[in-house]
Amino acid sequence: MDAMSAESNEEVDNYVSAQYLHLIILSGMYTRLDRSHRLFTFVQLLIYLCILVFHYITIGLATLQLMEVSLVTFGEAVHFCLLIQLVIILIVFIQTKHNSIALFHRAMAENFFDYSENYEGIKERLKQEIRKERRFLVMIPILVGLAVVAIMVLTPQVDKYGTFDFSKISSDFNQHLPFPYMVYPYQNEQGFGYYASVILQLVVATLTGGSIGVGGLAYIVMSQNLWMQMEILYDSLQHIEERTEILLSRKISDIIRS
Repeated sequence: MDAMSAESNEEVDNYVSAQYLHLIILSGMYTRLDRSHRLFTFVQLLIYLCILVFHYITIGLATLQLMEVSLVTFGEAVHFCLLIQLVIILIVFIQTKHNSIALFHRAMAENFFDYSENYEGIKERLKQEIRKERRFLVMIPILVGLAVVAIMVLTPQVDKYGTFDFSKISSDFNQHLPFPYMVYPYQNEQGFGYYASVILQLVVATLTGGSIGVGGLAYIVMSQNLWMQMEILYDSLQHIEERTEILLSRKISDIIRS
């Protein structure tokens, strides 16, 4: 565990969390691995994975029955299975890249390189452009999460107008749930079982959409910062003669003074 968090510390973790409005921590795409947070992180990931795997299995069992009823609904259920599978893989795999993510954001926090004052103008201009874009980009994980929840809730309503007969569907499915096509190992027609199923479905939908959205946002943010460094490098090459003259004049001035 210490090896996985070698490049991170509280300052880096706080910086990473702030860059993504704490969504990256909540989604499990970046975790705090210092000693004071390890237990919470372990419990968080364990709960996430248990919820995801449970719904992956319940939807997977449902697809076996839906295949004979409606190809459209079957494909939809398979699609949800694949999305959940993707998030499970992401959450597990991203933990192995914790050091790389922490190292990159440490460099971001330190502005990658100690540029001379000649580049402060262009660097600040590029940062302002990035900040403007990020105001909109931060909505990506939020909107994706809401979209997944909306799809799960609205899909059964749309299916009511489908061409297949719901009477052919197994009684294992509860048509009153937001997403009914799951085979639960417990009674969920009413009471605690029903409300627990509704809450868990909303959690898995939000987690699935949010994790994918946050992953995309993190990729864009890191790409933006790499783009900024390339722009600065390009600008330095474009004005290399001017920089050479400035450095030469400074060198001559230092020699004269000495």
